[in-house]
Amino acid sequence: MTSTIRVPSLDACAAVYVAAREAFEDDPFDADDLGRHLLEREGPNGVAPHDDALVAHLAFLVGAGALDRREDGRFRAWHPPDAPDDEWREGAAATASALASAVARAPGETEPAETGMAAFRYRGERYVSVSVPSDDLADRIADAMADAPSAAGVGLYAPADAVGPVQHVADRLCDEFPTEEVAVRFEKETSEVVAVDDGLEFRLYLRAV
Repeated sequence: MTSTIRVPSLDACAAVYVAAREAFEDDPFDADDLGRHLLEREGPNGVAPHDDALVAHLAFLVGAGALDRREDGRFRAWHPPDAPDDEWREGAAATASALASAVARAPGETEPAETGMAAFRYRGERYVSVSVPSDDLADRIADAMADAPSAAGVGLYAPADAVGPVQHVADRLCDEFPTEEVAVRFEKETSEVVAVDDGLEFRLYLRAV
């Protein structure tokens, strides 16, 4: 049996958000709390309390950065409906950054099997990622590049306060490659600081040329 999952409309999600904000302001609430409130006020149209549609709308709003999902499973509405656009964009940007970080770390079909070094996509190209520091870094990267010869380069990542060690490792890799095993050399491409679950992370990308 095939089930159909309907993506909630933007208008319906907005109506759910307004209802939640009016009922709870910035206090935490759960789906049952909101369901009872919607049942009392008979709306919004197209959203039945206590069904999967309401959960889908809440999930959409969390993904959009409008609702905060707390550790206890309850939700909190970040902004009043008349908040300026900048406030909404800030929440959406933080969510997008966290998602990008999670996607970059997610294993996929491109993960080198023997090295255990995750592959990820950066600007549409495949890179091999490695945390810094690593005692056998050069050997691990050589193995990973041999296993994944189509990789465009390497992404080094570490806590944001470890910029110096990452730069040192990058310089070392640029000096040590090519080798007999891997006939490529690396050039520094770009770097960035991104928000992750436990703080900020510094990333430096090396392109194989």
